[in-house]
Amino acid sequence: MKIVFLLPAIFFSCFSFAQNGKKMNTSHNNVIKIGTNTFFSGDEFPFGVSWETKVANRQSVQVSLSPRLYKNSFENTSGLAIGVAYRKYISKGREGLQGLYFSPMVKYGMLKDKQTYNTFIYTNPTTPPTIVEKTDNIEVNTLNLGLLFGKQWVYKSGFSLDISGGIGFYNNKYSGNNNSNNSYYRNNGSEYGITPNLNISVGYAF
Repeated sequence: MKIVFLLPAIFFSCFSFAQNGKKMNTSHNNVIKIGTNTFFSGDEFPFGVSWETKVANRQSVQVSLSPRLYKNSFENTSGLAIGVAYRKYISKGREGLQGLYFSPMVKYGMLKDKQTYNTFIYTNPTTPPTIVEKTDNIEVNTLNLGLLFGKQWVYKSGFSLDISGGIGFYNNKYSGNNNSNNSYYRNNGSEYGITPNLNISVGYAF
């Protein structure tokens, strides 16, 4: 949660740096960026690549892809989430996709996780336990809804910086076989709640 306390400092330092309008780019209609998109807890897809495009004066739509790939000797995780957000820029006197904005968003994802591990079965106190290999195959469907308030800067070099915060609702549904009582995933259940949301990304505008 330390990042929550760092956010105001980052936001205001960037705000001060961006006051000189001569450094700003006003001729762009698209921004490609990469960064975080996380609800702190309950978010299986915290990072993403986004494309924001202008659809009307001071309005844009942003589409994001959030892959998740992880593999080691006992776990193999893969999945993808797709997010869509509408943005309304409210800063006066700003051209292009920059300034203060508010943004409702939705993100849906599907994740598969395979965990292989050994368990020990004791049949007799005087004999060594039997080692049995077990596998958990879990599928996760995620839904995130959020409302964000933030600011985006775009400079003449094309460099963009986007910082936003807000609140979001997450709902994760778990299915499959779960043999381990200590598994991170719930067994054929769901997890949901309301939690803070933070987004920080950098990119290129054109």
